[in-house]
Amino acid sequence: MSKQNMSFQLGITFEDVEIKGVQIDLKNFLFLNARICKEIENLCRYNSYVNFAETLLNGIQIEGKIETVFNHKRFIAALKKFQLVHKSSWKGFFTYEDTKDNFIFKAPDFMQELA
Repeated sequence: MSKQNMSFQLGITFEDVEIKGVQIDLKNFLFLNARICKEIENLCRYNSYVNFAETLLNGIQIEGKIETVFNHKRFIAALKKFQLVHKSSWKGFFTYEDTKDNFIFKAPDFMQELA
């Protein structure tokens, strides 16, 4: 039986972003593909508040574990793009483990380290 999992302890704060509606479109907001969004959507928590009938988002946490893996290079590229667009930096790390590899990627540079 193959052992595949990823764990996440990531967070970022940024200047207020207005959110239309009650649902956050993770794919467009974090620049991710549909598969990655599906895997992490239940791990995401948002810092938001209402100001004059506008919902404003100013932080995201991705925390937890999944028992599968996805393209970590694509995920890192999206996290870095988010940092540039929102002029902020991720804090924390995520891990990647499959049958061959076991890595940790620490924010904000997400350089590959052996776990």
